[in-house]
Amino acid sequence: MTLLVDGRSAKDRVLITARPYAYAQLRWQLPGIPALVLAPFDANQRAAFWQRWYRAARPDLNLTADAADTETKRLTNLVEEIAHVRDLAERPLLATMLVLVYQRGNRLPPGRVELYGESLDLLELGLDFRATEYREDRDAIRRALIELIEDSDTLDPAERAGSWAGSAIPAPASV
Repeated sequence: MTLLVDGRSAKDRVLITARPYAYAQLRWQLPGIPALVLAPFDANQRAAFWQRWYRAARPDLNLTADAADTETKRLTNLVEEIAHVRDLAERPLLATMLVLVYQRGNRLPPGRVELYGESLDLLELGLDFRATEYREDRDAIRRALIELIEDSDTLDPAERAGSWAGSAIPAPASV
């Protein structure tokens, strides 16, 4: 990273992203590079994000404008009704993962670990993972991902203890 930052010209712009808990450690910070933190999405921003998402994805999902609005309302209502899912949706990356997983089956996973697992499943659908070396490494990758999530200092104690384990949260029948 230092070579990238040091080698840039005055007009070059570089965006470096990191998990907040990692970048908080002085040894990982880059001198002269300001640290900014994304503000969490509030309820209105979440609703606007998903509305724009469904409007943009409407042609690919074969949805009418009314159907896209209905899906937006369903997802918004579902997320806002469930505190721990709402907490996940405050982060733009996790909000994106939630809408992708929701699009797949009109349901949401019950916690962060399950959300990451289902997001990994979606990545697999979009890529060719028939290679033998991937099949051999897949379980190790999943275990490492889950371990990283569980060990993260950013997890709430209740989530770390697995209090949200269980079946996926179904979408409401109506808006």
